[in-house]
Amino acid sequence: MVSRPVLVGALSLFALRVGTVVAYDSVNSELAGTEPRLNQVFLTDGVASLAAGLFGGAPMEPTPSPTAATGMPVFSAVLFLGLMAVISGLGLVERMGRWVPLESVAGFLIVIGMFVVLPDNIGNVNRLPDAVAMAVTAFSNPFYGIVAGEAIALLEQLLPGV
Repeated sequence: MVSRPVLVGALSLFALRVGTVVAYDSVNSELAGTEPRLNQVFLTDGVASLAAGLFGGAPMEPTPSPTAATGMPVFSAVLFLGLMAVISGLGLVERMGRWVPLESVAGFLIVIGMFVVLPDNIGNVNRLPDAVAMAVTAFSNPFYGIVAGEAIALLEQLLPGV
C-alpha cells in the first residue's frame, strides 16, 4: 500500500498545499492592503479540511478572493458564501457544473500561478536555496524542490563563505 511513489506523491501534494495557502493568502492580503496572516490561514484551512473530511468531503482549499478588495470584505465574503450555500442547497451545483469545462479550472490555476503569483514573487528569489527549490520543483515535483532547497540552505549554514 505504501510505496516510494505513493509517499513522494503524498509529500508533493502536501508541499503544493502549503504553497497554495501561502500564495493565495498573499494574493488576498495584497488585494485587501494588509499583511498576510499565514498562521491563522493554516489553522483555519486545517480545521475546515478536517471538518470536511469527517463528513466525507474533499479537503477545503483556499482561493484568491476578489472580495478582499471591496470596501467591506467581510460582508462581501459572507454574502458570496451565503449565495453559494443557497445554490448548493437547491442542488444547482451539478447543473451549473455541466456548463463549466474542467479545462477552464486548470487554465484559471495556470493564470493565477504564472501571471499573478510568480511575477510578484520572482524578484524575491535572491537566495540560492530559493532558486534551487524553484528550479527543482519546475523539473520534478514540489517535494523534491523543498528538499533540495532545504539541503542547499543547510549546506550554506554548515559551510559559510563557500
